[in-house]
Amino acid sequence: MQEPLTSATELKRRNLIYISSIAILLTVYDLKIKNAPWIDIEVPEGDVNVLLGAVSVALIYVFMVFVFYVIADLRRWYQAGELIRLGSYWDMLQEMSRHNTMVSTHTITPPESRETENLQNAARGYFDEATKFGSEIEQKIKDVVSQQNVLSNIQCLRLLSIDVGIPLALGAFGISKTYMATIPFLSAIFE
Repeated sequence: MQEPLTSATELKRRNLIYISSIAILLTVYDLKIKNAPWIDIEVPEGDVNVLLGAVSVALIYVFMVFVFYVIADLRRWYQAGELIRLGSYWDMLQEMSRHNTMVSTHTITPPESRETENLQNAARGYFDEATKFGSEIEQKIKDVVSQQNVLSNIQCLRLLSIDVGIPLALGAFGISKTYMATIPFLSAIFE
């Protein structure tokens, strides 16, 4: 039950949330930046809202990067779960094979090397032990699978709603508010 998103994806998510929030604030409140003190520039009057265009381009980029990181992380998470399941099945098969070998060894032993009655009793004992072990393993697997399904469903719900859903919704909303500034910004850059 490891976290499906890597720290790199969480960083991309944080950047997406920040830039989406800035884009939404700039458009909803119709904010115009005339002076950017952190880089000491002034935007001339009457020019396209340069900051909104830059935020729009950055938002589209960060949104796409976050989507690709999430897809890769979810694929990796799914594959890790499958490998864990395969490993536990392998262990179970090895144990069942050991019990089957013990049963078959005692039933194949020639009667002349042991008394027939002792041989049959030993074989029944091993067979009963293997059957009991198989039943216990089957019940344990059912219990673990049931609990794992509940935990996986909760984790998937959290992942889809909070970890991925809200940032994607916020990013999509930010893009819908700023996409009109993208083309004028890019055309001003490439003129």
